[in-house]
Amino acid sequence: MNSSGFDIKNSGFTLIVLMISLTIIGIILVIVFGSFRIGVRAWEHGGTDMIEHQRQRIILQRIKQQLASAIVNKIEIDNDEESFFFKGDEAVLEFTSDASLIPGNDFGRVYVKYIVESDQNDRATLKVYEKNLFLLTTELKRFSPESDEFRELLSDIKHISFKFLKINPDQQLSWFQEWEINDDEGLPDAVQISVQMDNKFSIVHVLARIIQEAKEAKE
Repeated sequence: MNSSGFDIKNSGFTLIVLMISLTIIGIILVIVFGSFRIGVRAWEHGGTDMIEHQRQRIILQRIKQQLASAIVNKIEIDNDEESFFFKGDEAVLEFTSDASLIPGNDFGRVYVKYIVESDQNDRATLKVYEKNLFLLTTELKRFSPESDEFRELLSDIKHISFKFLKINPDQQLSWFQEWEINDDEGLPDAVQISVQMDNKFSIVHVLARIIQEAKEAKE
C-alpha cells in the first residue's frame, strides 16, 4: 500500500476482472443477438411457408370443385353431334365443367385446360387456361390455346401430376396414367392430383371425385 492508501495490486486485479467480464458479456450478447436473428428468419420463413401452403390448399380445393362439376358436353362439329372430350395424362388435363376457376368467367359452362411445365432445374409450374364455351368456336375439339393465354397457379414446386381412377362394377379400383373419354368408359370416377412443394415436404395426394350427376349429363 502506498502513502495515499491506494492498493495498486488490488486495482490491477480489478481491472483485469472487469475486462474479462466485459469480454464474456460481449460474447453472450453476440450469441443472443445471433440467435434472435436466426429466430426471426425462421419465423419469417415459416410464415412464408404457411401462406404458400394456404394458397396451395385453396387452389387445389378450387380444382376439386371444378372437376366435381365436369360434364360430357355435346357439341356439333361439321353437322355431326360429338361428345366434347375429357382427356389427360400426368402433365395435361382438359375438360368442360359447370364450375369456373377464373374470376369473372362464372357464367355458363367453361372449357378448361391444365398443364404442368418443368424448367431446367426440374422445378414444376401448374398453369390453367379457361374460357366460356359460349365464346369458343364450333371447332372446339380442335381448339388449342396459345402458351401466353395460360395463367400461372403454382410455381417453383418439386412435383405435380395427375392420375385417373375408375371403379369397376365389382368395386375394384383401377388407376390409369392417361384417360381419354369414349362411349364405353365415359368420365373417370375421380382424378388424383399429387403435389410436392419441396424435398422437405411429403407428397400430398388430393382426390377430386367426379359426381355421378355430372357423369350422366349428356346435354
